[in-house]
Amino acid sequence: MSLCLALAACGGNGTDTQNTTAADPIVAVQSSDCPAAESAALRDGDSCEQTPQLIALDTTVTHSVTPGQQNIYKIPSDTQVVLTTTSGDADLYLYPDAQLDDNTRLCRANKPFREDVCATGTSDSNLYAVVRAKEPSSYQLLATNDCSIEAINQWVYRNMKDYYLYADQVPVVNPDTYDTPGALVRDLRFEELDPFSNIRNTVTQETLFDEGISYGFGYNWRYDANRNARIIFTYENSAMGQAGIQRGDIIVSIEGELWNDMSNERYRELVGSPDNPRTSNWTFIDGQTLTTKTVALTYSEYNIDTVLYSGVYQHGTFNGKVGYIVFNDFLATSEAELDNTINNLINLGATELILDMRYNPGGYTYIARRLASQLAGPSLDGNTLVRYEYNDQYTQENFQRHFAAASPTLNLETLVVLTTESTASSAELVINSLRPYLEVITIGSNTRGKPFISSPRKYCGLSLNAMEAQGVNASGVSVAGGIAADCYAADDPTRPFGINANETEGMLNAALDYFIYGTCDVGPALAKQTKPADTTRALREPAATSTPADRIY
Repeated sequence: MSLCLALAACGGNGTDTQNTTAADPIVAVQSSDCPAAESAALRDGDSCEQTPQLIALDTTVTHSVTPGQQNIYKIPSDTQVVLTTTSGDADLYLYPDAQLDDNTRLCRANKPFREDVCATGTSDSNLYAVVRAKEPSSYQLLATNDCSIEAINQWVYRNMKDYYLYADQVPVVNPDTYDTPGALVRDLRFEELDPFSNIRNTVTQETLFDEGISYGFGYNWRYDANRNARIIFTYENSAMGQAGIQRGDIIVSIEGELWNDMSNERYRELVGSPDNPRTSNWTFIDGQTLTTKTVALTYSEYNIDTVLYSGVYQHGTFNGKVGYIVFNDFLATSEAELDNTINNLINLGATELILDMRYNPGGYTYIARRLASQLAGPSLDGNTLVRYEYNDQYTQENFQRHFAAASPTLNLETLVVLTTESTASSAELVINSLRPYLEVITIGSNTRGKPFISSPRKYCGLSLNAMEAQGVNASGVSVAGGIAADCYAADDPTRPFGINANETEGMLNAALDYFIYGTCDVGPALAKQTKPADTTRALREPAATSTPADRIY
């Protein structure tokens, strides 16, 4: 029996384009008789059993699939499986063996976009790729281990011209002329409205988002009015946290080289990287005692504390207790941290809340949805939280999310949020989603203005975070351009968070004044506009503070 007849006997009609460039085979089995359920198995004796078709690695296979049919391919390990839909909407699934058990499924790429990708990873045996569709669909399938810069850049270019929110604004370029995918993304994104789309290492990004683990020294800093490089926070179990470096300390030098004279390249030479960690001597001026101290710090792994500080405050003229949370990232690990913190505030009798998100760049939107639901309480369950819209090619994918039951709850009527130009994305989502329903007062300065979401697209160990949809709240309001501060207050990095030794940090003091006296400084909020985020800061400690774009939840 010929291969063509074997395919036709199981319902196939595909034509195969064979540009053989390697000897490693893909074995394609195509059948309309195979069970359509995702958990269907391919076993000896099934009606689908047939003579396999051999196709070389880096060969494009052109086929079609109808509802109730699944096309099965045996894929070499350690490849990128690329499904390009030419009509309809085909989906790609990857399994470790011929049982096609969803409990062991390795990948599901079922977005409606033109291209889907699954990476097989390293395996001792071949893996199984399955193509299914809910409507008649034609597609091309390619398994490749080409992870050259040219191949990655071509993949980036195809995706940015497809599902990217501003795909119609993507310029015509030759991606082969770019030295890095990051440089290509920066040139392709619509900078006027989107300075956020990026590409990052997949393992680093997922370790940060899912496990709350990063690499470096565990700090963030910025220049104060006198151009002192002030530490604004450290993580407790990081190198800096363990060495006792605190908010307010001033960075003077590394290995005797002055911080203010140091280039980013020299910084990296002195401190190392995850692959080449180094121990370096850092000199600081203690922010409290103004004495000089030198400590040896090693570039290393650390856990991120997404809740940096919390407390409850009471004043004789205010009938209630004000809770305070410094919340810094929307990571998967944030859920337990927030639950514990909110429970503690409830046990201490907090009736109001100051949510300090002055340095929060965002993260997972499902954590934002959960936090907003906890702050408002069950009265908003089922109400619209946010509406998202895609580009004109994918308007059928527009969707909305609603407030959903989550405990513990604070059942607030008023929420005060501390904001700066570093407050972005999911942090802005919490503020904006609650405003149609609660009194939400922002104190500080204007937020960053990031109304977008993205879902990482993976290829050759990299994740493309292209902004794919933008959101508005139940009143149709977007955070584009930033959320204006209702009251002005300046960040005071010379003081620790909270109230210490009868001294209250400036932004917290402004928020407490609002609750206790009903007053705030409104004038400078209009006069003092925020400046762009300090890019030097992001380059010098990227993993902990340059949080990747949001994922769709």
